[in-house]
Amino acid sequence: MWPSLSRLFERGILTLPTAFLARYKALGLSDDDFVLLLHLVALVREGIDFPTPKILAERMKLGETAIGERLKFLLDSGWIRIDVHFDGEGRVTEAFDVTPFFERMTQDMLHHSPDFKGRSPAQKTTADSAVLELAARLETAFGRPLSPLDLEIVSHWIKNDRLSTPLIEAAIEEALVVGKNSVRYVDRILFHWVQQGIATPEAAKQYTLRFREKQFAALDAKQPPEPAPRYPQFNWLAYADDSGEGSG
Repeated sequence: MWPSLSRLFERGILTLPTAFLARYKALGLSDDDFVLLLHLVALVREGIDFPTPKILAERMKLGETAIGERLKFLLDSGWIRIDVHFDGEGRVTEAFDVTPFFERMTQDMLHHSPDFKGRSPAQKTTADSAVLELAARLETAFGRPLSPLDLEIVSHWIKNDRLSTPLIEAAIEEALVVGKNSVRYVDRILFHWVQQGIATPEAAKQYTLRFREKQFAALDAKQPPEPAPRYPQFNWLAYADDSGEGSG
């Protein structure tokens, strides 16, 4: 029993904020539309970038005609799009892009968060733009799309913790220096910096340099014959886990 269950989990787990479940009907999606979107997300993650109506019909136990109609609706209303690519031999390939689904659901979720409701329209627009810009920055830096949970963390930095974009950018750079392409790792760095009263990228840089100098000196004292690493790495995640959880 357990080996079979383990193999099921190895195939992947689809995680979504529970707020998505509370809001999709208010945005004009039917139950079939929402479940179809979830199947598209799962299939794309499985490497099936352009599933046919037949594949989707078998999964949802609906007719292919009904699937085709729902796909047309999702395309026409901007919930998904079809990307066209050319392979190495110049052949055209198509793929479903479910990014608009996550963007629209996340945007709606943010607008209905308690912290966000109390802000002026100008503040909401500014906060939205900051979240989207940071999400794009992280996706570029990490070379992968962010998950809905990643987006929630990014939103929390801006809308709840009220952290400045330059400070968050500095934390992203620090994560990249130590080879960690994880939003959670960036979150731990920010958590530690906030604990230390650090509010600017300049202060963060000075703090990190002082720490690395101490590490360098400690390594030099312990192993004088061996050359110390040029950039001793601070495991922010381990440090934060020892110190406490969450950035707020």
